[in-house]
Amino acid sequence: SQPVLSVGVVALWFVLFAKIFGKSSVRTIDVVGTQCFAFLPLAPVSTLGFFHIVQEMNVKLQEFAANPGTSLGVGPLQMTAFVVLMLVVMLLTVWSAIWIYKGLKVAANLPDSIHIPVYVTGLLVGMIVPKVLISFIF
Repeated sequence: SQPVLSVGVVALWFVLFAKIFGKSSVRTIDVVGTQCFAFLPLAPVSTLGFFHIVQEMNVKLQEFAANPGTSLGVGPLQMTAFVVLMLVVMLLTVWSAIWIYKGLKVAANLPDSIHIPVYVTGLLVGMIVPKVLISFIF
């Protein structure tokens, strides 16, 4: 539920600024549609929790965080697989971030000087607001 809420909050933030500062009329569906599409590269990331290696590394890293002096106790093959998965996650995240910016730039039709501040604040609001909302609900 949080990823869907994040997309919605980011899209609504971008629509709000597009309506206020946009050069011309902006259709809400254009902004929301481009943002939904921009978050598609992150869909495979949500399936990583089903991989045994990720679950195992999660437990090991939590144990290591509780007792930093101890060894992780992870073999080189497991560590390599985990690092490769995390590199893929980073690449998909950067790809999605680029698409989010390009989608904002095209759909919102904002002046050039305001793209980056709206983009950065939109991503921050999109990360914080859903967590706060979910904490109030649950």
